[in-house]
Amino acid sequence: MVPVPAGSRRMTERQRILAETAAARDDARTLLRALIEARAAAEGPRDDARPDLFKRVTGRSSYDAAIESTRRTIDHLGRVLAELERDPPVAELPVSPIPSPKA
Repeated sequence: MVPVPAGSRRMTERQRILAETAAARDDARTLLRALIEARAAAEGPRDDARPDLFKRVTGRSSYDAAIESTRRTIDHLGRVLAELERDPPVAELPVSPIPSPKA
């Protein structure tokens, strides 16, 4: 995450986006852990075991689909964060004057 400069209390728009994206990735990681635990509990022995209709139709459980989707989301958010941290924003890019056309 991009730190806020000393003496500055306001985050720039870029810093806010980085912070929110990092928080979303952390939330997705927490969700992934919960989904993995829930899948393990659902697949374990239970007295009220019901068939997974989603698995019967698609060949994979609804937990598997949710876990796969969450992993893709985490990967995507990680790539976005890496790109934001690597590439300077447009406002910070050096600007060269455009040469005037010669007549």
